[in-house]
Amino acid sequence: MAYKFDISKGEEVLLKVASIGAAVLAIVSVYSFYWNNIWKPKVDVKEVDFNNGIAKIEVNGKPFVLRGDSPFLIKFDWGIKFGYTFRSDGKRVYDRIEILKRNMVQRVIREAGEVKFTGFDEKTFWNDAFDGGKGGLVAVQRSFNANDNK
Repeated sequence: MAYKFDISKGEEVLLKVASIGAAVLAIVSVYSFYWNNIWKPKVDVKEVDFNNGIAKIEVNGKPFVLRGDSPFLIKFDWGIKFGYTFRSDGKRVYDRIEILKRNMVQRVIREAGEVKFTGFDEKTFWNDAFDGGKGGLVAVQRSFNANDNK
């Protein structure tokens, strides 16, 4: 025995609006969850001057100058700032760059005592080491003749 419901035109429109609203809310929730919990910013430190509290960095491919110890917003819940410690005389000394999530330190990406990689660029190490910075490994053509064996 099936019940037959009689829905008026107004109730039908109201149900359609409610279902569209629920779908939009679900999409916004998934979008917000991704940016706040799954996505992580890509930060590349180019130059740092810890004495003056200035750093040239690249955040998600865009250049940015970090100054002082104020947190700067990267995207959604993520931020970046200089970390500091107090010396015995009470002065504040910048000694690290921190990535923040919800204004709490998520990780430290550079410290003042770190030794910078020398020689090759870390990103292009293999290309520079084997190819002289040409951007890819290239086979060198060499001729061979019978006199090479002697």
